[in-house]
Amino acid sequence: MPPNARLAMYARRLLVQRVLAGRPVAHVAAERGISRPTAYKWIRRQHRPCGLLELCARTTGKHGS
Repeated sequence: MPPNARLAMYARRLLVQRVLAGRPVAHVAAERGISRPTAYKWIRRQHRPCGLLELCARTTGKHGS
């Protein structure tokens, strides 16, 4: 696991929790220093069947050969 993976997971979970608590996505995204599309992507992932597990960092390597 990369050194910052736990911190990234915490930040993503915190963003989702704040939005679900009623805070505007734009405000929470600005506080976290990310774009609104990225915030919406994290929120969308949280609502998939695998839930918060999918918020963890995923591979960014090339896919395919």
